[in-house]
Amino acid sequence: MRTLLAVPLVLAACMPSQVQITSIGPLRVLDDPDVTILNPGASPQAAAFDAAPVQGGLVVRTVNGRAVPFEARAAALQALEAYCLEQGLRQVPLFFGWRETGDEGIWSAAGCEVPGHSAAPARGAD
Repeated sequence: MRTLLAVPLVLAACMPSQVQITSIGPLRVLDDPDVTILNPGASPQAAAFDAAPVQGGLVVRTVNGRAVPFEARAAALQALEAYCLEQGLRQVPLFFGWRETGDEGIWSAAGCEVPGHSAAPARGAD
C-alpha cells in the first residue's frame, strides 16, 4: 500500500506547479494547444495591422476540470499571474481574457511574457 502511494507523490514532484491558490480557492493553470487567441494587433506607432492568431495558450480551470465562472475574473488573473511568476523571470500573462470555446467560456492567456519584451510568449516549463 505504501509503494502505491509513493508513486503519485514522486510523479507529482517532477511536474511543474500548476495549481495556484487564489481568493476563491485552488485553480489549475493548464497548457492548452487547442485554444486560439485572436488579438487585434497594433504597432508602437498605433497603426493597426492584421495580427496572426496565437495558437495554443494557458487556460484556467478548477481543480476538478470545470470552467472558472466569468464572475471570477480576478481569481483567474491571480492564478495566471502566480503561474507566470513561477516561470523564472518576472513574467505576466499575455493577452489575458475570456474566450468562448464551443459550449463554455474559459479564462485564458497566450502564455507568459516579460513586461516590455516583444519575444514570443513562454508557456511554462517545457
